[in-house]
Amino acid sequence: MAQKIHKTADMKKYELETGKNAIWNNEITKGYVKWQKGEHLYDIDKDRVALYVSKDMKKKWVSFVNNSNYSTLSGLVKDSLEFYIQYKSSPYSEIEPMNFNFLSRLSHDLKERLTTIMAYLQLLIEEKENSIDYSVITALKKIYDQCLSFEEFITFNFENPKLEKEKIMDNSEVKNDILIIEDNIETLNFLMKYFVGLGYSCKGTRSGKKGLDILKESKSSMLILDIILPDISGYEVAKSIKSDIDNEDLIIIFLTAVPNSEVTEKMIEIGVEIVISKPFNLKDFDIIEKILRKNK
Repeated sequence: MAQKIHKTADMKKYELETGKNAIWNNEITKGYVKWQKGEHLYDIDKDRVALYVSKDMKKKWVSFVNNSNYSTLSGLVKDSLEFYIQYKSSPYSEIEPMNFNFLSRLSHDLKERLTTIMAYLQLLIEEKENSIDYSVITALKKIYDQCLSFEEFITFNFENPKLEKEKIMDNSEVKNDILIIEDNIETLNFLMKYFVGLGYSCKGTRSGKKGLDILKESKSSMLILDIILPDISGYEVAKSIKSDIDNEDLIIIFLTAVPNSEVTEKMIEIGVEIVISKPFNLKDFDIIEKILRKNK
């Protein structure tokens, strides 16, 4: 059995000056030996972190290291940690996930495939318009229109998302036809783009409370309202509006993925007459256009 090393006054002085151990596991540390020799000690302010991962995950990381510009697995872990912290610190990390070069590649790949689909649809419509049932041709044309809408959606959301975010939160307009309260930023962007394209003025927000503030600042003819919001529920927003005599003419339309059975019960209680379920079809918005045209 090895004889236990006792700490000397010199060792205590070393530990007091450096904050490091002179003895570790009953062995004199290299740092203390260097200090005795008068060598400069570099204070590396780092902690060793233990990382436990599955065998499959380790294989993936090792494979990535071997095929990339990393000489060690620890280097990859360090860079991964720094990247993740930086990404999660971004103000858009929750509402705009994976917003880096991935988005431009995604936009390109989606449009490439969409182009092929649209080309075949056009070919079918042109070649078979007089030889197949009219209802089939009508359905094909509707699919083609949906493709055009999807192309706009891709451009609007993936090619310049930050610019659009600033745009939709701009409440400088005095009057608007539609106020949209929707917590999903991509859906909000799309709805704004869609109705503005039809000639209606819009304002948009992800917050129920902010939506109520907007209604105090300016009138709206219609409110398209999501139910699940980050601050207060769409039900609470609708109740608040219905209790305000200044907004008694405001038409409220729920746009939600909440089951119809729950929504219907709440609609009767609150006094909302229209609900559009997610995922929606552009045809579902015909009722909105009909109401807005009538009001105008």
